[in-house]
Amino acid sequence: MWSILSSCIFEILRQHGHCNSIKSSIRHLILELSGFAYVDDTDLLQINDTVEEVVRHMQRKITDWNDSVGVTGGILSPSKCWWYLVTFQYIAGKWRAVSPQVDFKLWLKNECKKRV
Repeated sequence: MWSILSSCIFEILRQHGHCNSIKSSIRHLILELSGFAYVDDTDLLQINDTVEEVVRHMQRKITDWNDSVGVTGGILSPSKCWWYLVTFQYIAGKWRAVSPQVDFKLWLKNECKKRV
């Protein structure tokens, strides 16, 4: 059941412009990806040029995901939700994942419509 619901929610995210375009390296196909889900676990991803853009777009994506789950009668549990901000830097001829030293907070609305 969740696979059907999450597929519909991913389509809503796509319609709201929450897709990342990724070009495959071998066939040069353009893939649109918002995230992926397995059983009751969902991972959303956001790719942008700046950290500030990533945070701004991810907040919109999370809000739309949370609102869509709410329409089904569900609710996200903030204690089970977390996020990681990862950037890449070109260091000594290689791309390396780094965790930027910034403190951005993302929020959800709980069942009382309060930000948590």
